Amino acid sequence: MAQERVVVVGHVPRAPDQVWAVLRDFGGAWHPAMAWVRAERGDKGALIRAFGVAGEATVYREQRVWFSDSGRALAYRHLQGILAHGHVLQDQIAAVGAAHPQRIPI
Repeated sequence: MAQERVVVVGHVPRAPDQVWAVLRDFGGAWHPAMAWVRAERGDKGALIRAFGVAGEATVYREQRVWFSDSGRALAYRHLQGILAHGHVLQDQIAAVGAAHPQRIPI
């Protein structure tokens, strides 16, 4: 079965390094709807973030599967709390007008 790919491009009115400083902290609060967040370690030492959203009882868990500080990019997999378990998401920060970022090899 072919893997479905969805691409979303957005604009944040901040310098790329400012945006990356928030996103690179995988165990930090990066979204205003997050009521709480904590970093955990999986059985083999993988970095996992567990978090809750304001007004919900659901606990969400995501595992970081790839990270590049120099490329300002990371990828993570949904583990718990989201209907699409196992889907891998990729975030990459680039300046407006920069060449299209390369796809993250996972």
